[in-house]
Amino acid sequence: MAGLQRLKYHAMEDSEAPASAQPAAHFRGDGESPAAIPEHFPSDEAAARFFMARLLRRDERPTMRSAAAEEETVPGMVLSSERELPGTRTSLLHFDQTSGTIPVFGGEAVVELAPGRALVSADLRVGAAPDAGTSPTLDAAEAVAAVAHAAGLSVTAGDVPPPTLAWLHKDETDAWRLAWHVRDVPGLPPEARTETGHGLGDSFRTRHTLAEYLVDAHNGAILFYFSTAPTAAIPVKCAGVDEDDAAVEFYGARVDTDGGSAFELFDPLRRVRTFDLGLGEIESAQVPAAAVNHTKGVFGAEHRAAVTAHRNGALVQDFYKSVLQRNGIDDRGMELVSVINCTSPRDREPPEWANACWWKGRMWYGQVSRGGRLVSLAQHLVVIAHEITHGVIETSSNLVYREQSGALNESFADVMGVIIANWWRAPDRDDPSTWDWRIGTGLGRSGNPLRDFADPGSVGYPAHMDHYMVTFADLGGVHINSNIHNKAIHHLLTAVGPGGERVLSVEDVALLAYLTLLHLTRLATFAEARENMIDVARVYFSADPDRVSEVVAAVAAAYDAVGITGR
Repeated sequence: MAGLQRLKYHAMEDSEAPASAQPAAHFRGDGESPAAIPEHFPSDEAAARFFMARLLRRDERPTMRSAAAEEETVPGMVLSSERELPGTRTSLLHFDQTSGTIPVFGGEAVVELAPGRALVSADLRVGAAPDAGTSPTLDAAEAVAAVAHAAGLSVTAGDVPPPTLAWLHKDETDAWRLAWHVRDVPGLPPEARTETGHGLGDSFRTRHTLAEYLVDAHNGAILFYFSTAPTAAIPVKCAGVDEDDAAVEFYGARVDTDGGSAFELFDPLRRVRTFDLGLGEIESAQVPAAAVNHTKGVFGAEHRAAVTAHRNGALVQDFYKSVLQRNGIDDRGMELVSVINCTSPRDREPPEWANACWWKGRMWYGQVSRGGRLVSLAQHLVVIAHEITHGVIETSSNLVYREQSGALNESFADVMGVIIANWWRAPDRDDPSTWDWRIGTGLGRSGNPLRDFADPGSVGYPAHMDHYMVTFADLGGVHINSNIHNKAIHHLLTAVGPGGERVLSVEDVALLAYLTLLHLTRLATFAEARENMIDVARVYFSADPDRVSEVVAAVAAAYDAVGITGR
């Protein structure tokens, strides 16, 4: 019995007529009248469904033929999102597969359309799930109870969103299982509660990560689990001193108070708002109703942590908006909320807490003693950009946080973290030879960085697939094996041509990485990231065939160098 199978198409790889995009007429079947092919589609969704149906139908595998059914509408595919991509002006549509009315876990499709609704690419992962046996033996509450028992958690059905049914294919037994999909569970099973990871107090993140479980709907066995959290006012120009003792400028807003007016850390242009938890416990303290404020627009040195978090958060938002054309974390104008001065007594004796994380849709910052005062971890722009990128991933490709897809989740957060930090801080943002490749300098063991993007081995991590770690810990080594993909992107950022000239600008690499991330399906592998980046490059540079060849060769060489090979 076949499980999930993949179908990959790109117009430039079409053996019949390679092109940057293919119109509907290109997919006319043998003996089919030209009149049977639509000349125009009423919507992007209608075009995407037509192309999916044609691709599935011409694939000889029974699973693909089954998913195509007999209709151009591909009824088993449900549209989940669509967006226009920066740089390429193409549209990207995501679909989730269902069998009847029940979702197929991991079954999805990503379809890219050119202006005019011609097909650029399609990446489908589908399965021929049963269309019978959809009546569970256990009810939803019993499924939640099974999760609580297996994971050792005090959680009941009322604590989580209502579970839904899903089909899951178990490769070990080559069988489809009807499962309850239980979301937003506040914890992982004991075997997944590992200290391995970033090095930033992962005990907190592991305790408080939200997880999703798929529970056998007949016997209550835990079939699969993964983490889901790595984790208009008029602007006023303000000033203050940050954690590096630098005088910085940023935007705030004037607010009315009982005593007249004040200036608060709310940037209405970038939608950044910063709060102070006052060394309260992150697990229990209430975030104040009002953002950090000061009687004057010059905040001075008494709000160093807040000023640093606020300004660095704005720098990340600026990069996503100006370079990647993303409208906030969720691409829909989501406000970036930062909370400083957080503590977690179970991790570290207050007032210190050596952590910073993306959790519950916000950024949370701890602090450490240094030079006779507490210094906020908001000081580390690379860490902030990494954590905020987890929010971007969560609201786009939503890569499953386990094994290779989880390692890609971590790697793309590192990629953006390093690029954004050096974009604003490197002596020459356009010259990676001037960059600082370290992530979390001084925050690792013995004062080392947490990771080194250029040299993962310097902090004990693998840099090649020959050393890929197969483990149950760290959700399949998501923080460990991510370094292999990191090194591939490092090769790309530093790639030079025969004359020593850089093959790609920093902006080009950032866009290629970002667009690749958007194209990935939730269970993507390292090899699929490579394939998708090559596909993105072919579209992005399609106006210059010679340039396409050069960039594709550079991408392939970067991945080859770390042992991530193509099909």
